[in-house]
Amino acid sequence: MIDWIVEKLLSVAHWVPAIFLDEGSPNHNLVRAMFALLLLVLIVYVIVMCTPRSAIGRFTGKLGGRLSKKR
Repeated sequence: MIDWIVEKLLSVAHWVPAIFLDEGSPNHNLVRAMFALLLLVLIVYVIVMCTPRSAIGRFTGKLGGRLSKKR
């Protein structure tokens, strides 16, 4: 299942730069890598923003205040 998702994401990351640049262009790999990074950041952002705030609160509560302790 995960390999199917990764395959689809990579096909999108390869398809979009092909709209703007030729395959043999020297900047094709750079634009493809930049778009793949942008796509990855977008996916992480959506996952973080869709996480219920109660789940974040439970996680930080389990830390037991370790983030606020001063040494």
